[in-house]
Amino acid sequence: MLCGITTQQQFAPTMTDFRPTYDKSFDRIAADRLPALLRAMPKAELHMHIEGSLEPELIFALAQRNGVSIPYASVEELRKAYAFTNLQSFLDIYYAGASVLLKEQDFYDMAWAYLERAAADNVVHTEMFFDPQTHTARGVPMETVVNGLHRACTDARSKLGVSAALILCFLRHLGGLGARGGAHQPLDAGGGGAQAGAHAAALRALAHQLGAQRGLTP
Repeated sequence: MLCGITTQQQFAPTMTDFRPTYDKSFDRIAADRLPALLRAMPKAELHMHIEGSLEPELIFALAQRNGVSIPYASVEELRKAYAFTNLQSFLDIYYAGASVLLKEQDFYDMAWAYLERAAADNVVHTEMFFDPQTHTARGVPMETVVNGLHRACTDARSKLGVSAALILCFLRHLGGLGARGGAHQPLDAGGGGAQAGAHAAALRALAHQLGAQRGLTP
């Protein structure tokens, strides 16, 4: 992990790494006590796509703040659309939600809303995937995305007691060149300080790694 951006090391797992274990003492807990016990347990959430965490109320609030039109007449109509039936209906909602994210504060507010919910569920560590290409394709600078999310991660540790990391995702359908080009967009630490600047350095290092793996030239 580098300043909140997680990288995965290559390793050679053995079968014992995946052998399930079961503590039979768990069976002695009364069933009616389990909900309260599970709520109280400290948890880690390791696969959260942060753009997908947007709630209808926040989408409408950000749309109004930024003067963005979305194809839903009300919070209730949008909430009903969350019962998607196929990939395309999910993507329609996903991109409608992403369209309201334009400024650094928008990305902060999105992440902070999720982190508050996570803290309420006693999540003590979370790793948030984010898709910068979804936003840079709309003209949102990479630094706007990273700095907003980074500020929320920093505040979560000091104000909520939740440690939060960012995991950069690339969109598969844009290919390796698209990923490398996206990661090389200008990134300025701005108001994020030294750690946000380290985020930028980690992104560029990852872009070089991708290029080397795919035989891409700068």
